[in-house]
Amino acid sequence: NESFVNKYINSRLTYPVKPRGDITVTTDISGNAYNLRLRPKIKLAQNADIYYMGANLGDENEEREISADINITDNNVYHIKKLDYIRYMISQNDRSYPLPVLHLNGIVQAGKKNIFIRNMNVETLNNANVKIFNVIFKKSVLKNGMFNCKLNIKGNINSPVILGALSMENLDMPLYNTVIKNASLKFKEKTIDLAAAGEILNSDFNLNSVIENRFKPPIIIDKLDIKSKKLNIDSLIDSLTLIPTPNSTLRLVGAPDNNAKLPLNISDFRIKKGSMTADDIAIRNLNANNYESSFQLGNDMILKIDKLGFDVTTGEMSGS
Repeated sequence: NESFVNKYINSRLTYPVKPRGDITVTTDISGNAYNLRLRPKIKLAQNADIYYMGANLGDENEEREISADINITDNNVYHIKKLDYIRYMISQNDRSYPLPVLHLNGIVQAGKKNIFIRNMNVETLNNANVKIFNVIFKKSVLKNGMFNCKLNIKGNINSPVILGALSMENLDMPLYNTVIKNASLKFKEKTIDLAAAGEILNSDFNLNSVIENRFKPPIIIDKLDIKSKKLNIDSLIDSLTLIPTPNSTLRLVGAPDNNAKLPLNISDFRIKKGSMTADDIAIRNLNANNYESSFQLGNDMILKIDKLGFDVTTGEMSGS
């Protein structure tokens, strides 16, 4: 499998596809050079998987299948009539049955320099493994979690236009010491509504945000509201040293080389209007409560705090 992939697939890709385990690939081919029909089928045995840019299918405990029906025309247009991902579950009677997980259809046009998506529809039919989203980070950031979605995607693959809804549950991100219990994203024409709740660096959080719907830096956050019952400012400030600036690198545990960049960069974000409140906080061994702040993060990458206040045993403290 690996030698075939290296010779016929990876030789055409910037990032290699890495198969692992027992994977069977079959394809029905019909038509001619000007209108070619492909019906591939990929079967993955238990403990087999496919890795690409840090992402993988997951669900290794079950047998899985990917099948597609694709027409390719002479102008490099791929008409994807369907692409289905199926898990084979075992019933109480020890019988295998198919569980449809993900369905995709749409049109992709491959140009000389860019790839364009025309009306791509992606929909989950049952909970899907979130590990596939690691392709965004180019690293295995998401270790566990499930997602559901109903999305329409179009435009340049490097800066697509996405409409629809996406929800996630129980996301484990140990690289960032973060667990997201639940998150929902609503992709509108101009904005993305984001809501999430979880824990990060010894602090709990509930987050609501409005983000401009554009997938190229800088990421513009129009509004960011964070609420917490217990906020550890010490841990959050200390963690800023782990977030790379454009020229910095960080040693990652288990990385084959000693200088691997974190996939997210704080310089990619702008915050027009932010606020944070917490019932209890810890600041340099000082316990306080009723924390409030408002802030901005502009092009100069300076976090400007417009308002800051909290209560201590000796009274109230405030500033800007």
